[in-house]
Amino acid sequence: MAQYRFLVTAPRGVAAILCDELRQLGVDQPRRHREQVWFDGSIELGSRVCLWSRLASRVVLFLRQIDPATLDSIRDGVRAIPWREHLRPGGTLRVDFMGTNDLIRHTLFGAQSVKDAIVDHYRERGLERPSVDLDQPDSRVYVRIDGNRATIGLDLSGGGLHRRGYRLESGAAPLRENLAAAILRFTHWQHQPVQGEPLTQGEPLLDPLCGSGTFLIEAGMMAADIAPGLHRQENPLPHWPALTNASWQQLQAEMVARAQTGLDRLVRFPQPLIGFEIDARTVTKAQANVARAGLAGCIRIEQSSLEQLLAAVPHQALAGLTQGLLLTNPPYGHRSGAMDRVHTIQAQLHDLLSRSSLFQGWRGAVISCAEEESPTPFPEQTGWQAIQSLNNGPLVCQLWSWQPRQSRRPIATTTPPPQPAANGVEAPLAAVDFANRLRNNRQRLKSWLRREEIQCYRLYDADLPEYAVAIDIYGEHVHIQEYQAPSSIDPAKAAERLQQVLITVPQVLDVAPTHIHLKTRAPQKGSSQYRKMADVGQLLTVTEGGLQFLVNLPDYLDSGLFLDHRRTRALIRELASGGSFLNLFAYTGSASVYAAAGGARRTTTVDLSHTYLDWARRNMGLNGFQEQRHSFIEADCLAWIAAAPERYDLIFLDPPTFSNSKKMSSHLDLQRDHAALLMRTMELLNPGGILLFSSNYARFKLDRPALPDGWDYQDLSRATLSPDFNRKARHHHCWRIQRVVK
Repeated sequence: MAQYRFLVTAPRGVAAILCDELRQLGVDQPRRHREQVWFDGSIELGSRVCLWSRLASRVVLFLRQIDPATLDSIRDGVRAIPWREHLRPGGTLRVDFMGTNDLIRHTLFGAQSVKDAIVDHYRERGLERPSVDLDQPDSRVYVRIDGNRATIGLDLSGGGLHRRGYRLESGAAPLRENLAAAILRFTHWQHQPVQGEPLTQGEPLLDPLCGSGTFLIEAGMMAADIAPGLHRQENPLPHWPALTNASWQQLQAEMVARAQTGLDRLVRFPQPLIGFEIDARTVTKAQANVARAGLAGCIRIEQSSLEQLLAAVPHQALAGLTQGLLLTNPPYGHRSGAMDRVHTIQAQLHDLLSRSSLFQGWRGAVISCAEEESPTPFPEQTGWQAIQSLNNGPLVCQLWSWQPRQSRRPIATTTPPPQPAANGVEAPLAAVDFANRLRNNRQRLKSWLRREEIQCYRLYDADLPEYAVAIDIYGEHVHIQEYQAPSSIDPAKAAERLQQVLITVPQVLDVAPTHIHLKTRAPQKGSSQYRKMADVGQLLTVTEGGLQFLVNLPDYLDSGLFLDHRRTRALIRELASGGSFLNLFAYTGSASVYAAAGGARRTTTVDLSHTYLDWARRNMGLNGFQEQRHSFIEADCLAWIAAAPERYDLIFLDPPTFSNSKKMSSHLDLQRDHAALLMRTMELLNPGGILLFSSNYARFKLDRPALPDGWDYQDLSRATLSPDFNRKARHHHCWRIQRVVK
């Protein structure tokens, strides 16, 4: 049987459980890459995933990768695809084009070029050409440019797999259906049986703010074994020539048969699925959605308010239910109402589960917005725990879980005894506070690390004065930097505490001693912080933001990737699309890699060190970016700026605090010299260009009186500060500077 390659996308935060679901659907060895999952299989298996995946957003049949550098390479590459296997002559198509490059600066032009090449494919063979239908095409062509590659595929999902066909009526801010299904899985409400047999008994589910009823309907479809694709309106599978009519009929028959069996069992063994909504019109819309899903009589939706539930007003729907899952998606305050109302609802939900006599044995789960302007709704001291980060459309959200008191683990109130290390040496009692701080920091950062898929981060930074070290995590490796003790500290005492650190870290972090790298950080001048401290030559590949970078933990004080610039690099990726980028004092070029990944037309990386420029080239090549569009210049940045031959749309300027390198034409004192440096650098910007200026000097002050009035200064220091560097906030400075357009 012929094997094909498929790409499956999902909402952010869902890819891990999507892999589990694909295995249950018969996929062998799904491969996850960030928020996407790839798998190989037959046409029938790809079609089954389209019809039965509750979590996927899209399923794309991979056809080919082409070079998008010229129109000829695009047209030749597209024409060579065997389109007749995927689009019947005379059929209709739509091209969904994503990404830009030097040639294609507008996606509409890219879509038109691909469509013309497909039409040429049919004309050259004397076949009836396809026509464009943007609303209900027979086939959707998927094109995505990423650097010097363009991926061509066939989108088998129609308008998106979250569209089940039942929700014609929705509220102001509806939750996508596949995200609702993912949340049900994260809360362990009910798992889809491997054999396709629905559960005959299940936990009651209540949504007290049910809106259009999405949580309840998705739960009902799980319980009744109804395929998400059974009622889907936009379904290109019947028009796909590669899928035979017999295979399609068999897939349809299976969906119908399983739904009939599942609904019969759900009626005989009812599973309480209950929704309340205060607005009568919304209740009517939700009930209509339930009926369209084929679940009339299986889901109960009534008009009621949180205030009535708090007052323990009797509800026949809740009669006899002593436990269950209360799950809801309350308003966030962004589109659905004022923040005061949001705070009131969050407090009411907490009171329902913690104080109401109706819900003493119930579990709870609530979605909240995790954007910076939105406060944390449920401090962990109240019994709520953040268990999963998700994206609801463009909003970063958090799933919070509540367990009834009798189900919670007891919290230790006594100091734990010292734990033996692998070599049998016990960590002294004095190191227990240090061990606890490591555990607490890891727990505090856990949800953020999972949400952002961060592999490299700072775990500890002299939080306790007795243990003056910085601890950075690089995947399975730990980088420990000992801050040089002041002369007032007994050297023997400092050595003893460092030994305690080296004993405790492997215990708490469960890391092999060979993966621990120790340095001593003394006050540095200029480029001395970059000096080589050993010559092991061990390079480790790590991932950040979906990109790969080489780090050297044994040999250098700084590893090759400044972790505190993480959010600044992400901002560079956002700003770089279609423009030219200049990276000054570039170190190992990580900012240039981000600019290339963001679609920069070209990048220029300038640094005085041959070693670091070579490192930057390797980082760029590691991510598949060709050097033709990316130049690397070994030069004194101060001298180079004065004679720079061209202008740029985006510049990143991250100079050292001090530098007196013999290779430089003059020594640099950033506090003294930054005004002149900024004015020279601003001259290198194209009209409308942006300068990002960064410094990690704790006592740095921007000398506004010495700088021109016609510049717009935006202080991004707080916005670009990551949670793992909060203790170093006074060291982190970042400004976005532009000329004011009159």
